[in-house]
Amino acid sequence: MGLVLLAMRIGVHESKMYHRAKEAAHTEDSIQRGNILALFTARHRFFKYMKCIFVGLPIWFGTGILV
Repeated sequence: MGLVLLAMRIGVHESKMYHRAKEAAHTEDSIQRGNILALFTARHRFFKYMKCIFVGLPIWFGTGILV
């Protein structure tokens, strides 16, 4: 079944939105990828990161610890 899905994937065309995002990523060289220190250099970025952690913490506790 996996091979059939792989064969069907060959005939699928990518959306225009994907191609536009791919072209924008190639033209804009100012974006740094993989820089973990970027989370801690800007105050708003750090707080957004911490909010994401605190939102996921109860879910992790409920499923990972209690279950």
